[in-house]
Amino acid sequence: MPNTVLGKVSVVPKGDYSASTTYYALDIVGYNGGSYLAMQQVTGVTPSNDGVNWMQLSGPGLPGEQGPQGETGPQGETGPEGPQGPQGDIGPQGVPGAAAGFGTVSATVDETTGTPSVEVETSGPDTAKNISFAFTGLKGEKGDKGDKGDTGDTGPQGPEGPQGPKGDTGTGLDILGTYASLEELQGAVQSPSQGDMYNVGTIAPYTIYMWDTTDGAGAWESQGQLQGPRGEQGPQGDPGPQGEQGPQGEQGIQGPQGEKGDTGPEGPQGPAGADGAPGAQGPAGENGGYYSPTVDTSGNLTWAASKEGMPAVSGTNIRGPQGEQGPQGPAGQDGAQGPAGQDGAQGPEGPQGPKGDPGDTGPQGPAGDTGPQGPAGAAATINGVNALTLNATGGINGRQSGSTYTIDGSGKVNKPTRLTVTLNASRWSGNSQTIIVNGVITDTSAQDIDISCADKASADAWAAGGVWCNDPTRANRLTFTCTTPPTANINVRIRLWEVG
Repeated sequence: MPNTVLGKVSVVPKGDYSASTTYYALDIVGYNGGSYLAMQQVTGVTPSNDGVNWMQLSGPGLPGEQGPQGETGPQGETGPEGPQGPQGDIGPQGVPGAAAGFGTVSATVDETTGTPSVEVETSGPDTAKNISFAFTGLKGEKGDKGDKGDTGDTGPQGPEGPQGPKGDTGTGLDILGTYASLEELQGAVQSPSQGDMYNVGTIAPYTIYMWDTTDGAGAWESQGQLQGPRGEQGPQGDPGPQGEQGPQGEQGIQGPQGEKGDTGPEGPQGPAGADGAPGAQGPAGENGGYYSPTVDTSGNLTWAASKEGMPAVSGTNIRGPQGEQGPQGPAGQDGAQGPAGQDGAQGPEGPQGPKGDPGDTGPQGPAGDTGPQGPAGAAATINGVNALTLNATGGINGRQSGSTYTIDGSGKVNKPTRLTVTLNASRWSGNSQTIIVNGVITDTSAQDIDISCADKASADAWAAGGVWCNDPTRANRLTFTCTTPPTANINVRIRLWEVG
C-alpha cells in the first residue's frame, strides 16, 4: 500500500524559551507565564503572537476574585470616670451675656490604618466657637483571606528528557472521542491502535491520552493539557465609604452665669464612629479560553477556539516537500524453467555400425550458465490425449520420486501487474483526482501498490503540486490528492503486488 510521509505532526513541549536554542514547527515553549507554538524554524526570535514565527496558545492566568471585606473589630471599653471636683461658691449674679453660638463645624478623615482616635480643635471667641474634628485610623482590621481564585492554566512543560527511539510515522493530531475518566476510556476502547488519542475529563480543558505501544504491550499515556499557569492572588479590595455625619443636637437654655469653678479632670475618650458598609463584590473576570490544534492527512494545521468571540487564528501547512524519486530497483530473478516440449517423431533406424572399443570415462564438466527462457512447449499428452491442465501464473514446483515426476503451481504468488496512467491537469477537483486502475483491491494487507513517475517532467510537476496517493477505498480506483493543483499532466507508473 502507498506510504504517506507527513513529517512531524504532533506538538513537542520544549520547556522555557531560550534565545540560543533552535526551535522547529510545532515546538511549544513557555515565556513570561504564557505558552507559544513555533510556526517555522526560528532561533533567537522572542515569542510573541506575530502569526509568522510564533503563535500564543495561552497567557498568564486571570486574577482571582476579590475577597470579602473583613468584619469591624469590637468597640474598646470606656475608661473609668475621674472624681468630681469640689463645687465652687456661688458668685454674684452676673450681667446677662450675649447668646452663645457656634461657628463652622468641620471634620476630616484620613485613610491610614492603625488605632482609631479623634482630635478636637476649637477656635474663635466663646460666643462663636469653631470646632474641628480630625478622625484618624478609622480603617477596619484586615479581613480574612479571600476565597481561592479559579484554577489557572496549566503551567509550561518541564525540561525535555533524553531522546527516545524513533517511533512509527504518526497519523496527525486527531482526537477520536471524549470520556469522563481514564477508567471509562479503558473500558470502552478495547482494541486501540498506536497513536489513537482521546480527551479525558468532564469539562474543558481536557487531558489528552494516547495509546503507546513503544514499550511492548501498550498503555494509555497522558499528553497533558495546552494551557498556561495559574494566575496570582488578586489585590485587597478598597475600604467601604465613610458613614454619614449624625445630626446636630438642639441648643439648650442659657442658665445664669455662675462663678468660674476650678478646672475639672479631662473626660473619657468618646467611642469612635462605626465603619461604613463594605463595598459590593466585583464580578469575576471572563475566562480567556484556549485553542485546540488539528492536522489533516494533507499536513494542514488548523486551530479551533474553545468559545465564541475569540479572534480567529490562521493555519498553515506543515508537511515537507515531496522527496526525490528513488533509484530503479534491481531486476527480478529469472523465472522458473518452462515445461519440456513434446518429443519429436522417431526417425528411421540407421544401419548397425561396428561396435567400437569403450573409451575411458572423462571428468565431470562444470555446470553451464542458465540459458534463456525457451518458448512454451506444446501441451503435454498421454497416449496422444491432452491430459495436463495447470494454473501456474506465479510459477511451478517440480519434484521426482523414482520414475515419477510431479509438477504443480500451488503456493506461488502471481507476477506483479504493471500499468501506466496519466493524471490530467484539467481533471483536478477540490485538490483531488480519482482514476480507474483495474486490479486494485481495498484490502491493503493482501496487496502492495508501488507508484513512481514515468519521466522527469512528471516528477517535477508531482513535487511542485505536493501530490500523493491515498489508500484505496473502492475496488479498481485510486484517489490522488495535492496541495496545489498541477498545471501539467503527470505520467505515473503503477505496479500491483500480490502479498504471499
